[in-house]
Amino acid sequence: MSEGTAMWPRTADYGSLACGVGGVVVLYLALCILNPYPIADEQHHHLPAIRHFYEGQWFWPEDLPMIPTYHVVAAGVAKIFGDKLYVLRGFSAALAIAAVLAFRGITKHRALVQADDSLLHFAWQPILFPFLALVYTEAAAVLCLVGAVYFHVRRQWLLSALVLLLACLVRQSNVVWVALMATWAVVEQTEGKRPTIMSALRSIWPHVLIVLIAAMGLLVKNSPMLRGVEANRPRFNVAQLYSFALFVIVLWLPIWAGRLHQDWRSLWHWATARSVRGLPAAILTALVIAILILCFRNPHPWNHIDRFIRNWPLILMSESLVARVVGACVITAVGLSIVRFTLEQPSRRTLALVWLFSLVFLVAHSLAEPRYYIVPMILINLLTQYTASQARHITLWYLAVSAAVGVTVCVGGGPDGGIW
Repeated sequence: MSEGTAMWPRTADYGSLACGVGGVVVLYLALCILNPYPIADEQHHHLPAIRHFYEGQWFWPEDLPMIPTYHVVAAGVAKIFGDKLYVLRGFSAALAIAAVLAFRGITKHRALVQADDSLLHFAWQPILFPFLALVYTEAAAVLCLVGAVYFHVRRQWLLSALVLLLACLVRQSNVVWVALMATWAVVEQTEGKRPTIMSALRSIWPHVLIVLIAAMGLLVKNSPMLRGVEANRPRFNVAQLYSFALFVIVLWLPIWAGRLHQDWRSLWHWATARSVRGLPAAILTALVIAILILCFRNPHPWNHIDRFIRNWPLILMSESLVARVVGACVITAVGLSIVRFTLEQPSRRTLALVWLFSLVFLVAHSLAEPRYYIVPMILINLLTQYTASQARHITLWYLAVSAAVGVTVCVGGGPDGGIW
C-alpha cells in the first residue's frame, strides 16, 4: 500500500460509518445507564432553559449566554416524547449522528484518499466526543457547521449561508465561521484568476449580510447577544491561546512525535550553513520562549478550578515558573513542526485561513475552554492531507483518548466536573 492510499479498503467504507455512529450510540447508552443525572452545564444552563420553554415561558432566560434556538427545539421534542433526561440526551445523540452522516457526505464529495479515517477523526475527536450525547448545544452547532461545509464543497453558496445562519442562531459566536466560509469561497473561486468585487459578491452576499446583521446586533446597547453571566462576556484572555496550543499539541501527538527531531535537525543544518553559525536562529528561538514565559497570565477565575482537566496545565503554569518554562519550550519546539507540516500541505492557503479565523474566534472568549477548539480542529483535520500511516495513528489515538474521556464522564462526571 502506498503512503497516499487510504488506511481501509473501499469495502470498509460502511465500517467506518458504523464505527462513527456506533461511538455515539455507545456513549449515549453508557451515559444513560451509568450517569443518569445532569452533568455540569446540563443542570446549570441547558435543562433549566429547556424546562423554561417547555412550561410555556417564551421570553429569553436572563442567565442563558446563547440564543435559545436549541432550547426551544429541545422543548418541542420534550413535549412530544417527554422531558426525561434520556430523551433530551437522545435528541443530542440524534443530532450528532446526523452530523456524522453529513460529514461522510463531505469526505465522499472531496474524494479524500483517507476518507474513512477522516470520518473517524470527526466522530472520535476527543474534545467533541463527550458532548455528542449530552444536553449541550455542541451537537446542534456542529451539525449546522458541518452542514454548511457540506453545501460549501458543492459550491451551493446560498444553502451553505442559510445553514450558517442557523448555526448563528444556535451560538451567536459562530458568526466568525460565516466570515471564514465567505473568505474560503472567494479564495476558491479566484484561485489563479483576477478577482473582482462583483464576482465575489455574487456568491458570498448572504454571508456578508449575516455578518452585518450580527455586527449591528452586537453594537446595540444592552445587546441580548452579549447577555449571560459576567464571567462569560467577550474579552481577550491570553491563557486561551496557551490552552489552544497545548490541546493542538495533544491532539496532533501522532503527527509531531514522528517528525520533531528531523524538523529541528533540518533547522539546525540550515542555520549552521550560514556564516554566523546559526546565532540568529538561536536568538530567535530563545526570544520566542522568553516571550511565552513572560506573557503568560491566567486571569479567569473559572480556569483556577482544579476539577476540570482543561485547567490543570494552566494552574500548574500559574503556580510554577518551572512549569511555565517547560510549557513555553514545548509550545516552541512542537510549534515549529506544526508550522512546517502545515506549510507542506496542498491546501496550506485555506489552512492558513482556518488558523487565522480560529484565533479571531478564540480571542473573543474569555474562558479558556477546549469546547471552543472543536470547530477549528474539525476544519483543520478535514483540510489536512495525511499519509496512510499518519491517518491511522490519529484514528487510533483519538479512539484511545475519547474512550478514556468517555469513561471519565460516564463513571466520574459528578454534578460539576468530569468533562474536560
